[in-house]
Parts: sequence; C-alpha cells; structure tokens
Amino acid sequence: MKKDKSSFSMSERLSLAVIALTVLSLFINQGELFSLSIYFYLSFIAISVVSFFVLLYVIFTNHRYKHNFAFGIIIVNLLMMFVFYLVSTVAFDGVTHQYTLAFLIAGFAFFVVKFFADISRPSVADKCTVRGSYDAILVSFISTTLAIIALFIPMYFSNEVTNINGIDVFLGTTNPDMPSAFETALRITTMTTVIITVISFIVISVLYFTNKKFFLKYNIYHIAFSFFTIFAYAVVGMCYVYALRANGVNVTTLAYIPLTLLLFALVGIAVFKMHRKRIFVSGKGKFGAGGGTDGGGLGGDGEPGEEKEEKKKAPIVIDPIPAFGELDRLVPKFNAAYEKRKSISFPDLTLPKLVDHVIDYARRSAKKLSYGPVDIKTFIAGLAASRLSILQGMSGTGKTSLPVVFMEAIEGTCDLVAVESSWRDKNELLGYFNEFSGKFTPKIFTQFLYKAALNKEVPTFIILDEMNLSRIEYYFSDFLSLMEAQEHQRFIKLFDVQLYPDKGLEYKMLRDGHTIDIPTNVWFIGTANRDESTFEISDKVYDRAQTMNFDKRAKKPKDKGEKPLEEKFVAYSVIDKLFKEAEATIQFNAEADPTIKKIEELLKPYQISFGNRILNQMERFVKIYIAASGTTTDDKFLTEAIDCIMLSKVIRKLEYKMVEKSLVDEFAALNLPKCEEFLKMITERA
Repeated sequence: MKKDKSSFSMSERLSLAVIALTVLSLFINQGELFSLSIYFYLSFIAISVVSFFVLLYVIFTNHRYKHNFAFGIIIVNLLMMFVFYLVSTVAFDGVTHQYTLAFLIAGFAFFVVKFFADISRPSVADKCTVRGSYDAILVSFISTTLAIIALFIPMYFSNEVTNINGIDVFLGTTNPDMPSAFETALRITTMTTVIITVISFIVISVLYFTNKKFFLKYNIYHIAFSFFTIFAYAVVGMCYVYALRANGVNVTTLAYIPLTLLLFALVGIAVFKMHRKRIFVSGKGKFGAGGGTDGGGLGGDGEPGEEKEEKKKAPIVIDPIPAFGELDRLVPKFNAAYEKRKSISFPDLTLPKLVDHVIDYARRSAKKLSYGPVDIKTFIAGLAASRLSILQGMSGTGKTSLPVVFMEAIEGTCDLVAVESSWRDKNELLGYFNEFSGKFTPKIFTQFLYKAALNKEVPTFIILDEMNLSRIEYYFSDFLSLMEAQEHQRFIKLFDVQLYPDKGLEYKMLRDGHTIDIPTNVWFIGTANRDESTFEISDKVYDRAQTMNFDKRAKKPKDKGEKPLEEKFVAYSVIDKLFKEAEATIQFNAEADPTIKKIEELLKPYQISFGNRILNQMERFVKIYIAASGTTTDDKFLTEAIDCIMLSKVIRKLEYKMVEKSLVDEFAALNLPKCEEFLKMITERA
C-alpha cells in the first residue's frame, strides 16, 4: 500500500516528466537551439525552472486546483521551444545538439498522454457547466480573432520606412537597418506564435463539433496560446522600434493595440459576469439532479414523459445553485414516490424479520447473492453503532453488492460516488464556489445529501466506492469530525457567502444560505481494497467506523427456481425505533463485561487499549446484534457479537505487530473464532 504522504497522481507525474525533459533539452543544448540570442535561451530556461518549482509547490501543498495553471505555463513554454526548434533548424539552418529534438518530442508526447488522461477522467465533466462553456467560447473567439488581426497591424512604420506588419515579417521581409541575428530572432518568434495559434484553432474547432468535454478542457490551453501570441506580437513590435531607433531610424509601432483590445475585452467580460445574476433553466438536464452536468439520475421517481413535461414548464429563475433548485422542484415527485412506498410497507417489522427478509431477497435476486445471518446481523448492528461503515477485502467478494441489495430489499435509496485518486481536499467531494460568477457547483455527493434531506423518511446509503484510492483524511476529514457530534448538530458549511434562489426565497434544505445539515437518514458506506494501488486506512478512520472484512468469495446459492422476492418498504423512523427499542431492552455493559475485560488485559503487553468512543460503539453493536438474533439473553449470540466487534475495532490493530502464539490460544479459550483466525494468520505470516 502507498504510505508516502506526498505521493503524486499520474497526471502530476506526467507534468513533472514534461518539464524535466524540457529543462534537460535546454541544458544539453546550451543555448544553441535557436542560434539567435542568449536572451531567448535564458528566458526559456527561467520560465522552465520557475514553472518546475511552482508545480512542485502546488503539488506538495495540495493546491491541486492550481496544478493545471502551473502546467499550462510549462506547456506554452515547451511548444514554443518545439516550434522554435523546427523553424530555426529548417528555415534558418540553425545549429542544434543531436539529442535536443529527441527530448523535445518526448516532452511533447508526455503532454499528449497527460492531456488525454486528464480529459478522460469523469471529474472533468463535473466542472464543465453550460454557462461556463459559453464564457469559454466567447473568450476563445475574442483572443483568436485578435491574434489573427494582429498580423495585419503595422509592426513598425514612419515616413522614412515602409509599413511592415506581421504578415510581412512572417513572409520574410527584412530591413537593412536591423541587426540580422536580432531580426531573425523576432521573425522566428512571430512565425512560432502564429503557427501554434493556427494549429490550436484548428484542433479546438474540431473538438467543438465532435466532443464538448474535450473542447472545454483543451480550450484553456488554446486561450493561453492566443494570449501568448498577442503578447509576443506587442513585444516583437517594441523590439523592432528599439533596434531601429538605436540605428538612428525614427519609427513607431501599433503592435500593442491587439493587447490593449484584449485587456478591454477581458474587463468587459468580467463586468458582465459580475452583473449577470439571471440564468435560464432550460429543463434539459444540464444542471439536473443526476450529478455534474448531465443530470437525470437523482430524480429517480416518476415517468420520463411527466418529467419532461414538467421541465418544459419550468420558469426562468434566479438560481446560483441550479442543482439544488432542480431538486427543490422535484419535491412533489418525491412525495408521490414516498406515498407509493408506504403502500408496500413492511408489516409488524422486527429486527429478526428484517434479517430474514434481506437474506431471502438477496438469494432470489438476479445476482443470486449469498449472505448468511451473521453477515446481515453484523451489517445492521454496524449501522446502529456508526454512521460510517467500511467494507474491505479483495475484489469480487460482494462488498458493494451488500449495501445495494439491502436498500433494494427495503425500498431505500443507494447512491454511489466513485472516489478518485487525485482527491486532495473536501471540495473534491462537496463542490466549488466560483467567486467570479457567484455560483456554487455541488458535486454529486452533495446532491445526494441534499436529496436525502428532502426525503427524510427514506433510508439512504451513500457509497464511497474504493474510498482509500485517495487518503480518506484529505477529503472526508470534516465528516469524520461530525461523527463525534449529536445527530441534530451535524452540519457542514459549503461556502462562506449566502446564496438564495430569489428574493424572499430559500433553498429548502440549505440553512442560512450556505449550510447543509447532514440528514439523520443517511449512512456512509465505504468500500476499500487492500493492495498496492490504495492507501492504508488510519486508526482515526477505523475508530469512527464499523468495519466488515470480506476475505472469502461467498458461495453462490443453489437456484431453486424461486421467484424474486418483492420489496417491502421500511421507513427510517421505523429503523430508528427498532434500534432504540433494542438498546433499551438488551442489558449489556461493555465496561463491566468479563470477556472484554479479559481481552483488554491480554492486549496490554501490545500497548493496545480502547477508549469511551469504542466502548459506546461496542455496547450499541452488541445490543442490536443480539436483538437481531431474536433473543435477549442467549450467551451464544453475545459471544458472537463480541467476536465481530472486537475484530473490527481492536484486534485488527495487531496486524503489524509481533504476536505470540499463546495469544491465539487465549482467544480460542474465550470462544472468539474470528479473532482467533485473524491472530493465527498473523503468527503464520510472521
């Protein structure tokens, strides 16, 4: 497993590879790449080295949102070098080092790989909003137009000198009053920027008509190329004026005009966006409840035709959080779906009946899943003990299937969030507030929370699939802290400003315009693999979670030709009532239990103990487990429950310690087979 706190993602490694090859090619070439001026060489070296340290800084400080900005500087620099190389070598017979082209091509290849790796990630779509794409197209169009117009604006002119514009320089027009090497450098600069911008414009045009996701991602680079072209044109014009005036020729330039127009355009766009508060909700799912930009998945209930009809009638509203506004408008459908669920409610439900129902439902489901009574009782007791459950083990053992089939059996909601290895902070989970546009874009996780709050009687699982692909503390730390608070005190502030859909109105489940309460009907279920591609789960996470290990593939039940079992709705209030009744009925004191006391004594030499948090979780777990077994006093189920909770909370901490074989015998004497088997595995491995 990964243990390096500053491990790089694949995208970051590719970025570092690109810049390393760029710097290496520069140092090997030692300024001969352009055969022009030492100042050009030094400028490329300076940009590359500074970019390298900026990129390292944003990676090590977890400012992942600045990663693309830093890398964009590197890419512009690299591509300028690459075209400089081709132009100076082919057009001007420049002297180059034999390895320079190889390093530049390798760097360019790494950039292409990184580009396609980035745009293929699902998270890219989450950050692309319809309005954002319109703004991007506008900026791209303006910058590209100005870059092309710049070629027709006089680079320098006077009464004594013929007007020379960018096209003339591009086609090779020379001036006898200019130093030849310096003029060649300026000419290559102009040719380089024009070539890159034209190629970039062709690429972005193709992407716009073929794949909008790729377009929105690549458009950032295209705008950077266009900006650089306009800036370079202004600099080249000033260089011509400086060189000619040094030779006694009085000239002036208009090369700065495109740059000035660009700055005015950007200021105008910024002012327009700051005053733009009304957006149009077209009802075609762009900001829908299905997560990100594609929508459709969270609505869940109702006929497709009815949904389309309702969306067509959606009014124009002032809505800085379109996803929440869309969910608020779905409340009538949620209520109708709840009434439909109530018609198939589970009659006279008890915890043992719930266990049997889930087992039978799973066995008769399309996947023919096989879960025993111990598995289901452990899972249900874990739900009572903690709002966070971690199902860990090897792939294909039914980790994800268990919560999914459980919610299917009781007509609850089970939503899945795929964790990404690049997640570094809570914004990756919750969403981003754009201070420029004044809008908040909630991630799919936040939308699931909001939807659950609108359906308080519907039990909800939010599955964090492969949750240890990234360090859990990076993105889930706020929720780990909330585990300590009382249920009515669990809330999270999404952003610092107050946002409302319209004057005098509020989002139904957003408090004070910025805070969302964690619904009591929600449980977080994390699935975790344990291999070299994942991070170790820390004790801080384990102590707050209930863990189930899936180390063996379950046997497929025999097909008896039974029909699928019908779902039976169990409301959250019913589940909560069953848990509270079990806690009040079953008598168990974890602190005074002789088995737990004995275990604590056995573990003292290994410096392992447990505090009040774990003791409280043990009590709740054992009480619910015994109640789910259909008894109140049976010692067999008491021992079984202690065996399960001890393995989950305490014994697993021995995994990386040297364990005496005598400890295995002690746990065998306590009749704790799961703990005994785990300890035996540790001793055999040692």
